[in-house]
Amino acid sequence: SRLMPPRTNLQALRGVVQVFGRNINADYKPATPYAGRLHLAVAMQDSPDVEAAGQPDEALAAWLGYAPLARLWHAPGNHLTMLAPPHVDELAAWIKPLLRGAEMPA
Repeated sequence: SRLMPPRTNLQALRGVVQVFGRNINADYKPATPYAGRLHLAVAMQDSPDVEAAGQPDEALAAWLGYAPLARLWHAPGNHLTMLAPPHVDELAAWIKPLLRGAEMPA
């Protein structure tokens, strides 16, 4: 599958690369823990070393320090393909009930 249309101009590609670079180099750490529920989707192809017996992997363990109610879901595909067919259907099936059950702010 293609990430960008074949005729994407160079300026658009530069923008994507700049945002990616800024995101990957960010070192944000929250000042206070997040008390709400946090649902973390981790792409299976990006992190194949999930520990046995339901133990949290490194991604979940890191988030639990900032969001004690974090829960992990292993998404099919990789970081990009989980957002495209056919994997996006599984992502939608997972997230739809979460969104329906979410409390809306007043």
